[in-house]
Amino acid sequence: MTTREVTAKELKELDPKLFEKEYYEWQEYAGDYFAEGVQEGFTEDMAKFGLRVDDIEYSGFYHQGSFARFTGRINIAEWMEAVGGMSVQYPALYLGVKDDGSYARVTTRHRMGMTIDIEEWAHDAAPSGVFSGLDQEAWSELVEEQGRDADLERELEKWCEDMAGELYKTLETAYEWAVSEEQFLESCEANETMFEVEEEEEATSVF
Repeated sequence: MTTREVTAKELKELDPKLFEKEYYEWQEYAGDYFAEGVQEGFTEDMAKFGLRVDDIEYSGFYHQGSFARFTGRINIAEWMEAVGGMSVQYPALYLGVKDDGSYARVTTRHRMGMTIDIEEWAHDAAPSGVFSGLDQEAWSELVEEQGRDADLERELEKWCEDMAGELYKTLETAYEWAVSEEQFLESCEANETMFEVEEEEEATSVF
C-alpha cells in the first residue's frame, strides 16, 4: 500500500467515510467563534432603538431549551421614536419620558422571555411642548392616561421578546453556515490542508 496527499474535494470522492470523519472533527471547533460578529451587529442595531445591550446569552441550536436572550437598558423616548408612530400617537407620554430621561431595565427570566422594569416615570416631568399651558395635575393625569393606553411595559416586553427571537434566528443561520460542508471545503482550500489516502500498488511482472 502507498499513500498520497489529496485535497478535501478529492478526499470526498476517493474516500467518503474518511471525508465525513475529517469534516465531523473540523465541526467540533469550527463553530466556536461564529457568534462574535452576530452579537456585535445586534448590539449596533439595537442602539438605533435606544437599547444599550449589556450582555447576550444563547444556547443552541437543535435541542429542547435552545434560546437567545439579552439584558440592557432602553431609553424609552428613543425607543418610542424608532418603533413607528408611538411618539406621535402618545405625544404627552413621549414628551414626559423624554424630558424625564425615563428608561427601562431589561432583565431575563429563566431560559426564555424578558421582564421590563421602568426605573423613571414620565409624569414626574413638567408640562412641555404643546402641553406647556397645563397645570401639573392635569399634565400628570394626561401622561398617566396615555401610559395606560400605550401599555408601555407590555409593549416593551413584547418587542424585546421579538428581538430575542430574531437574534436566535440570526445566530442559528450563522452557525449553520460556519459548520457547513461548503465552509469546510473553503477552509481546507484557503489553508492548503491536505489529506492522506491509501492506494494499492499496481502489481508488476519481472521477466
